[in-house]
Amino acid sequence: ISQSRAAGPTQPRIKICPKIIQGEKRRSFNPLWYNLHSWLEYSPSKDSSHCYACRHFSLPSASESVFTSESGFSHWKKAMFKDGGFKLHEKSEYHINAMFAWNEHKRSSSVDLAMAVDMVESLHDTFQEYRTETFSDQLWHDIVETAKQCNIAVENGEKRSQKVSSSLGSYVTCTIGLRKGNDDKDTFRQRLLYTILDSIIGEMERRFSKPNCLIMKGIQALNPKSSRFLQDDQVFGLGEMYGCNHEDLTHELHQARIILKRKAEKPYQEVFHELFRLCKIAVTLPIELFSSKAHSK
Repeated sequence: ISQSRAAGPTQPRIKICPKIIQGEKRRSFNPLWYNLHSWLEYSPSKDSSHCYACRHFSLPSASESVFTSESGFSHWKKAMFKDGGFKLHEKSEYHINAMFAWNEHKRSSSVDLAMAVDMVESLHDTFQEYRTETFSDQLWHDIVETAKQCNIAVENGEKRSQKVSSSLGSYVTCTIGLRKGNDDKDTFRQRLLYTILDSIIGEMERRFSKPNCLIMKGIQALNPKSSRFLQDDQVFGLGEMYGCNHEDLTHELHQARIILKRKAEKPYQEVFHELFRLCKIAVTLPIELFSSKAHSK
């Protein structure tokens, strides 16, 4: 069975599995069960089944079950019972949590975090551009034109003008606190468009704060498969978040690039390039070179 998360579930497609007597019949593991349970693993040597998700993605507090034990589950008669076997295991809380963690792992491993941050920042800038009168006027014009084509009334008729009560004739009045009705375009911009945009922008800033974005970029910069692998500014950003020494990190990044480059070019050569070269020279120089006769010449 699998020995690490990276290996994935071990699911050998064996035509004939060992049969053992259970009840009144000889029963065996069925490889077709893989199609129904993606987490299922089978060990031919032990003739037992195991749960890949629970073995590699369970919470530390999760209790051990037969599907995570060394011996595994092998009661094939109960394997497909509605209230036992595989289905009972799938209903357990620790299995549900493990499956969730596994799915998150599969999704996150295929996501370029730095690119995701760039997309978030670009989207944020776009919404800020939408929050202008120029965009609002153009959007309102498009709405009115579309409404006309569909024979839909957009603009409201004139409202009745407000009048001051005759009983207030001897009082000095002012308009402080009085809300006069704006036209439809201004109402659309202030009370609908800007309200929606502000809500979206606020939620984006809450979910993708600057510290979170720095961490996401830093994680991606430490991924060897990333195009931004060991990029200075992104690694420094992560280092600053977690109190790394900037000077030490600068030297280590420089050395890491050199070492990784040399290891890629000559995978079997020592990482101490110059020292390794001097050692080869030292062991190959002829001893006669250092004799007094050689020096006298």
